[in-house]
Formats: sequence, C-alpha cells, structure tokens
Amino acid sequence: MNKVEMLPTGESRAPSERFLVAMQRYAGTAEEKPPVSVIGDSQMRNVMRTPEGIPSQVYYFELRHGTNNGDGRDGDLITGIEIGKAAGEFMKTSDYGLADTNRTIKIKEGQGIVLMQKNAPGLNGSVISDVVEEFETIQVNKGQEVVIPPGFFYALVNPNRENILVVQHSEPRIKDHKSDNPNSEAIRAKHGFAYRVVAADSHVCLQPNKNYREVKKFQNGGIPLFGENLD
Repeated sequence: MNKVEMLPTGESRAPSERFLVAMQRYAGTAEEKPPVSVIGDSQMRNVMRTPEGIPSQVYYFELRHGTNNGDGRDGDLITGIEIGKAAGEFMKTSDYGLADTNRTIKIKEGQGIVLMQKNAPGLNGSVISDVVEEFETIQVNKGQEVVIPPGFFYALVNPNRENILVVQHSEPRIKDHKSDNPNSEAIRAKHGFAYRVVAADSHVCLQPNKNYREVKKFQNGGIPLFGENLD
C-alpha cells in the first residue's frame, strides 16, 4: 500500500451513485433508503493540520443502521471515505471511540489505514493532552476486521484512489457507565492524532504532529516516517 498514485491537494468528488448504493446495501434494503450524513469542513477543522479548513470539502459520509433501543447497543455505523487530500493530509474520518466498550471496524470495500491513540492518564479521569501513552497504525484491506479496545480513539484514513466502505459496530455498553472518552477533547485540542498520514515522493508516510510533547509507545505498522529513506 505504501506506493500510491498521487492526487492534487484539495481534490474532492461528490459521491457516486454506486458509492451511495453500496452504503445503503450494508445498512439495509434499498427501499429503506436511510439518510446519509455528509461530513465536511466544519466538522473536520479541529482534527486537521490546517485549522482554517477548506470550504466545501467533503471528507466522508455516514449512514447509521439501527438505533439504541434501550438495551445499551448502538446501531452499526456505515462510513464511506472519499478519495483525495485536504490540507496536505489524505482523506480521513474524525475521531471515534468509547470509554467503556469495544468497537469493531469491518472493511467492506477498499483499503486504508487505521490510526489508534490513547493519551496518558491525568487526574480524576482526565488525560494529558500532549502526552500519548500508545499510538498504533494498522494497514487494512477488504475483508479485514480491527477491534478497538475501550479507551482508545481511532480514525480511518484513505490514501488510495478507491473509496473505502467500513462498518463500525459497538458492543453493548455497560449500563449506567460513563461512555464519554476524554481522548476526544485532547485530540481535537492538538488538531488531530500524534501522527498524520501524508505523502512524500509518492509514498504514504507518517508525519509527527508537533503539538504533542511525547509518544511513549509507537507502532508504525510498516508505514515509514516522513523524512526517512523511502527507496
């Protein structure tokens, strides 16, 4: 996956009919036509390297299948990630994560990169915003599943020329348990994860986010760091 065909910075495409039909197929029958949410610049500014944003940029789409009917289970979230780049980063989702339950990512179409991050613990259930306890990247292909443990935050990145379709499924939440994840506020305060997925010499690379002071445990998943020898 590391060698890619480059796309112009800021390129954006409207979702194709095939793309939307595929999302609906994983969410239910075509007759139901559940509504699709468009995630654009206003929702992504806090997790991008350039907080000024890119007006009219579309990053990804979400479609929820099922609802929480009081049994503590969220419906599946079908996510379709666009192709291209924005502010020098490959198209990605915002940050996801729960404090008290696993979440499973199932890759239905395409291939991409999962970023996982857990900040260092602070006082009274908080986290240290500029210190990361653990950061990991995982390259994923169609048919693969990744389980995100409780307390981790994650994002999905698309460095390729094909849309990614992902089903995100949450395990039942613990009744009356606080499910807010304090990592979310920390990640947004630092404009994204500890490493960003960018391109250099037609290669996919990880670029350190200079807003962080320390990353204690780092696993790059075979993706080189920006500035390393890419031959």
